[in-house]
Amino acid sequence: MGGNGSGRHFNSKETTSDYPQLDVRCWQRDGLLTAGRTFFWCWWKVQVCASLNALGTPERVLLSPHIQVGREHSFLLAWTNFCGGLRAWFQCACGRRCAILYDGGRLACRQCHDLAYDSQQKSDRSRGLHKAQAIRTKLGGSGSLADEFPKRPKHMHRSTYMRLFTEAGLREGVLMESWLASPRRASESVSKQELNNRKESYGRKI
Repeated sequence: MGGNGSGRHFNSKETTSDYPQLDVRCWQRDGLLTAGRTFFWCWWKVQVCASLNALGTPERVLLSPHIQVGREHSFLLAWTNFCGGLRAWFQCACGRRCAILYDGGRLACRQCHDLAYDSQQKSDRSRGLHKAQAIRTKLGGSGSLADEFPKRPKHMHRSTYMRLFTEAGLREGVLMESWLASPRRASESVSKQELNNRKESYGRKI
């Protein structure tokens, strides 16, 4: 059972991870957006219409549930220039272009479902922890803040490493202050003395 402030607030938005997703970028990457092709994605039967637009790319997909009877959904495909090629988008019924359709009783974009991104629902401390862990794993570390900070990878520029080192140090410093302000949380993670020692180490030269 979570403590005070844990979990999702009663009045917070649902997030994108709460809904099944259809991502047109995955279809394009896997070479599935071929005119006249039919494939299955999750519980959806996807038919790429044979008709082509002026760019010579498919202009529409038809989606119908293949597990149970349901009505067919038709979505236009929009194509934009991207890195010397073309990138596909869904054209939502609201008129917006989107890469992902969310299935919440109807297929629609994130704005139509009024969904927040998961990161928007995290506390400042959770976002800081996630970013600090991401930097450590990027450098080949475990992601645990209790471990020694990873050394500079062999092929990484020193300036890049110093930038990541500094950013991680700032974020972890804020987290340490937060943990030290809460004795129960500090005892659950690492000792107060260890936190202070690691905090001081960020002021030393590499």
